[in-house]
Amino acid sequence: LVDLEYVFLRNTNIVGNISNLQNLKKLHSIFLCKTKVSGNLKDGKFDKKIKHIHLSKTDICGDVIDLNHCIALETLELSHTKVHGQLLPTITKMPHLKSLHLQHTCIEGHLK
Repeated sequence: LVDLEYVFLRNTNIVGNISNLQNLKKLHSIFLCKTKVSGNLKDGKFDKKIKHIHLSKTDICGDVIDLNHCIALETLELSHTKVHGQLLPTITKMPHLKSLHLQHTCIEGHLK
């Protein structure tokens, strides 16, 4: 599985911790919305080249700043999770970001 690039398991009964993906260094798209995946964002240890992270409606928690190394990110979907933190210090490190879904989280900050 170390060569996996895409994980599309949206709306399934998949259970597990996000840390189980940390050895997938070629992963650039992860779609786990509406699953029973849990864990802290920092434990995912996503590669800086990941482009799409979709974790809405999961049991993911943690500080969004733990994704600021994901500089190739185009889509970040974390709505309806227990993710928190400051918005701007994170998204300013993501120059390719095109889609951002953070509703029903504890992320805060000012739009500038």
